[in-house]
Amino acid sequence: MKALIVEDEEYSAIELKYLLKKVDKNIKVIGIINSGQKALNIVKKLNPDVVFLDIKLNDLNGLEIAKSLLSLDEGIKIIFTTAYDEYAVKAFELNALDYVLKPFSEERLKKTIEKIKRNNEVETAGLGKKFEEVKKLPVKSDSKLIFIDIDEIIYIEAEGRNSIIKTANGIYKSLYSLKDIEERLKNNCFFRVHKSYIINLKKIREIIPWFNNTYLIKLSGCEGIEIPVSKNKANELKSILNI
Repeated sequence: MKALIVEDEEYSAIELKYLLKKVDKNIKVIGIINSGQKALNIVKKLNPDVVFLDIKLNDLNGLEIAKSLLSLDEGIKIIFTTAYDEYAVKAFELNALDYVLKPFSEERLKKTIEKIKRNNEVETAGLGKKFEEVKKLPVKSDSKLIFIDIDEIIYIEAEGRNSIIKTANGIYKSLYSLKDIEERLKNNCFFRVHKSYIINLKKIREIIPWFNNTYLIKLSGCEGIEIPVSKNKANELKSILNI
């Protein structure tokens, strides 16, 4: 995590840098800036993840600096640092992530870092959900990462803890387990017919009675392959297909 400190009191800046490194060794303080204007001029170059911003600076008001920083990068995290608590409401109106009063303490900064990490996790989860809505499944092929349109998938087969994905264009190995893929595809037209197979229901070409109330399925796009339907999945499949 890259942190930028904007603070015109040298002692406070040094103390904050020291405590941040003590709280979390993964925090890299990439700069200490003693004026708001310098911060605005350099923030694009440094590209920090979080800015610890003093509200009362000699040249510019920290609240106005925060507005400008957020206009440059909406994803930047702003942590206000100040000896005054009367600006807290205005700070949070700007969607500041936290408001830390001086003098700094290790325990208080621990809570701030935890808040930043939780916020990052929420944002990452949100991006993951958006990606799933794009209807693509990432798989590794050699040293590359390929994104498969899920409509092209014919079936997925378990291979140990990983999976094999069969499409009209080829066969791909995935590091996801069959359970993981089942979860990713749950709102789409896929069904787990067997502990080792997930099929694309749109690709069903033929259902063949087998033995003991089980079935074999032939799918379009993979001649000569018959996918077994386990006994405990047969009735659910028939219900889905209205047969």
